[in-house]
Amino acid sequence: MNDLARFDGWKFFESNDIFVVGREDVRDFARTVRADNAAHWFEGDDNATLLTPPTFASKMGTRAMRWLAAGELARYGMSGTIHTDQTFTYYHPMRAGDEIRSIIALLPIRTKAGGDIIIFDGYLVNQHGTVAAASRSTVLGRAGNPNDDEIMAAANAVLGDRALLHDSGGFHTIDIPAAVAELPETPTGDDPAIRDHAAAIALGDPLPTWTPRVALVDLIDFAGVSGDLNPIHYSDYIAHKVGLKSTIAHGMLTMGLGASYLTNELVHPLALVDYKVRFTGIAPVSAQEPAAITYSGRVKSVDEEAKTAVLAITATVDDKRIFGRATATVAIT
Repeated sequence: MNDLARFDGWKFFESNDIFVVGREDVRDFARTVRADNAAHWFEGDDNATLLTPPTFASKMGTRAMRWLAAGELARYGMSGTIHTDQTFTYYHPMRAGDEIRSIIALLPIRTKAGGDIIIFDGYLVNQHGTVAAASRSTVLGRAGNPNDDEIMAAANAVLGDRALLHDSGGFHTIDIPAAVAELPETPTGDDPAIRDHAAAIALGDPLPTWTPRVALVDLIDFAGVSGDLNPIHYSDYIAHKVGLKSTIAHGMLTMGLGASYLTNELVHPLALVDYKVRFTGIAPVSAQEPAAITYSGRVKSVDEEAKTAVLAITATVDDKRIFGRATATVAIT
């Protein structure tokens, strides 16, 4: 068991309900992030059910973040947080039919340069009691925006009755869960499902370029499927209220597209060990002009002993980077 001292000051919460992963949940999410790998769409000859796309965990993370925003983080209001970093770590395949209970951990909040650094971890525990995937979200928070009540009122007007909906049974406080305490810091990569799909890539291999066009309808589609209903992503009125020139793509949509860039052609989704992105820019999307997001990359390093490789990923809009440091670790043959 890991040293429990590292959890000092952490607050753990467990979902009151269980999320059952449905086939159409998988396909709908895959559609929004353009994840074309057959594993997300068709059941295999071995009767394996549909595999969730790499960033599917964000669907549960959105529900957790909304719950935190209404309670533990309510002082930051609607306009007081910016999502800066996101990490996913993959331990076991998550498939349609899995029964997932979410555990979230809110780490002690640190103040830096006039803002608060808010970090919360998410753990998706399957019906076998093991963690299928883990995530870490880092948010920069600033409380006390004098215009936040006005912005919230405007957002609620745009959302209508949806502003009052509760789509989750909420969470309750728990002690340090055993599934988390016993979790290794990094996946071992010895899961047969992972090793059977290891990628045949090597240092120096070129990665292709992919440029999907993201229109306003894509943002609306992703908002509905992911549950992220923040209207800055589909209402120019609200976007202008918070100082943006137009609506912008969800950070998690751009990250999901980045995962699809890797898994559509380069590697099988099960070869992913982890995926990390620092968000440093935005992708403006208006009703009149979609955003063209260009993804490219390179094989950054190879660990022959661990049988893994690190891929460095670049994402740009109009030659401006929207990802800072972005990497994916993949299992290799």
